Amino acid sequence: MLVPLTLGWKLVGGETPASESKINIFEFLSRHGFEVTKRTWGDIPFSDATAGACRMIVVEVSPDGWARNVIRQISGTTEQQFFVFRGNTYTEQPTWLTLSDHWWSQSLRKLGFARRDAPVIAVSATGPCAPERLPWGEVSSRTSDAPLSIPG
Repeated sequence: MLVPLTLGWKLVGGETPASESKINIFEFLSRHGFEVTKRTWGDIPFSDATAGACRMIVVEVSPDGWARNVIRQISGTTEQQFFVFRGNTYTEQPTWLTLSDHWWSQSLRKLGFARRDAPVIAVSATGPCAPERLPWGEVSSRTSDAPLSIPG
């Protein structure tokens, strides 16, 4: 009896396009005076943003935290490194928080509610940036709880 239920649960759910928040990150940085270049490191896309002597590398990372070490390899040793989730900054990725939010969003999507995951953003900066002062909530808390429209 549980097999059809669990299979149906898996079939109904779906992932949301990850590129949507990456576009928002690009637009966010541009709006705040940065010259932004999209780059990749292996399969990982990131934004390289500069404004005067300030240089930032901004990457949307997985909610389960698997890319934490990769991010350090991309950015190297910089003056400031932090993570942004739902408008708050953290010195380390709050994996328990980001992963539980991801699971909750996934469950809501499976029940018929559209809710994108809030992106987890890794920021690495050099120079006189003060990147933690940017209004990261504009890009890091973009979710929608509107019901899905069911065709038919």
